[in-house]
Amino acid sequence: MTTQPYKPTYDTEGKPARENNHDILVFKTNILTHGDVEKIAPILSDQFRILKWTVDLNDIDKVLRIESQLLGPREIIEMILQAGYQCEELPD
Repeated sequence: MTTQPYKPTYDTEGKPARENNHDILVFKTNILTHGDVEKIAPILSDQFRILKWTVDLNDIDKVLRIESQLLGPREIIEMILQAGYQCEELPD
């Protein structure tokens, strides 16, 4: 897993946004193997708004956990679907 460097965001007045303006998003997937993880790695790692991500291959739901900045669940689901895997957001 590779993470991109932190890039600050700014509010409408040009001031730095809150330092901890991160969302934790959790998804159920059909990512089954380390090879599958390697296939999605370039997609997630190239997205500068994704700060960290992991896939728990031992969990029954093959949970994809993403710490993001200003990236919504629909965008992540679309990325995973385009890579050929199923993905749905898990409720809190």
